[in-house]
Amino acid sequence: MLPFVRIFAIELSQTEEVYYPGQAIQGTVILVLKKDIQIYRIKVRLFGRAKSRIQHYDRRQDKWKTYTEEEVFVDDAKSVFGQESAKKEESGNTLEKGRHDFQFHFNLPNAKLPSSYEGSKGNNIRYFIEAWIEMKEENSNPIVTKTFTVLEYIDCNLVDRRTPYAVMEAEKYFCCFLCRHGPLRILASLDRKAYCPGENIHLREIQIENNSNVAVDAVKMKLVQSVLYKARGRRSKGEKIYANKKTTLPLSKDTATLKNETLTIPALPPTITSRPISISYFVKVYLDIPRAFDLHLTFPIEIATIPIQRTRSIVHSLLLDPNAINNALLSSSLALKESEMEENDADENVITTQPKPVLGPIAKFKTNDSIASALSC
Repeated sequence: MLPFVRIFAIELSQTEEVYYPGQAIQGTVILVLKKDIQIYRIKVRLFGRAKSRIQHYDRRQDKWKTYTEEEVFVDDAKSVFGQESAKKEESGNTLEKGRHDFQFHFNLPNAKLPSSYEGSKGNNIRYFIEAWIEMKEENSNPIVTKTFTVLEYIDCNLVDRRTPYAVMEAEKYFCCFLCRHGPLRILASLDRKAYCPGENIHLREIQIENNSNVAVDAVKMKLVQSVLYKARGRRSKGEKIYANKKTTLPLSKDTATLKNETLTIPALPPTITSRPISISYFVKVYLDIPRAFDLHLTFPIEIATIPIQRTRSIVHSLLLDPNAINNALLSSSLALKESEMEENDADENVITTQPKPVLGPIAKFKTNDSIASALSC
């Protein structure tokens, strides 16, 4: 910390620090000085971007390479003190010893902004307010950063999202020497195509028809998150199971129908679509077949941020509670079952890494929690 700065911090007026596209972001830059100083200006910047980072081992050169890609969603800066056109040759402005508050106001673009996300090794989607003091000595310009959460508008109430899935069907035949048995068939449907954390996924009906000589042990359901990182033609993909359920179903040659089967959605990051980072979800319903490939149905779904009207009270607090949202963002950073794949070179392997939790304000000075205690000194 520079010797003349006692506190340099950013406070947002919205205590939850959770925003949707199109909303206003208001706050205060707090600067407490130990002595009078000469500065040109104080600037504040609103910035949001997605950034991917993939490590790749180049066999020909026998070394690791890092590929990165970035997509910027918002970048806006303004001066909150001093003239924008002030030149380095000028004497600047005097800020006296003590506390100074500088108000700022930004509007998030009323457009598609992917939700905040924290992955591993620099794979993230971040939105933050940055403030810095411009002085004569460029290498001594203090800077402070405050991150906040953005949730993309993904509304469960839209017709295409609340429409039930059509019944999907899959079947399988089994062969033993010259004999063919079957089919074993499964039919299922979901009640809609988008859900919010805290809601239940309802499988409207699961029908199993077993005309084979294979005993079916169980019907299983699971909610799977798929994360895809892309950087300069390289791809890294991983999957993680967030909810699963098993219903014992001892069948031989029989037909069974299951109704009102549900999966509860835990705290999760919303569906994300950006150039460097994508997060998607699907529900897999499958029959656990001993010594054979499972027979399954896959239902792509969206994890939304605007709950359906009849369940709004259930998930409202979860969506607006910053602790719950942070837990959702962090839950996506737990160990993924990584699979390597590359878009352009089948002979080379993309090396992926396990995410670890990284979330919170980035600050080079005292955090906002220390303002009151520091002022009382």
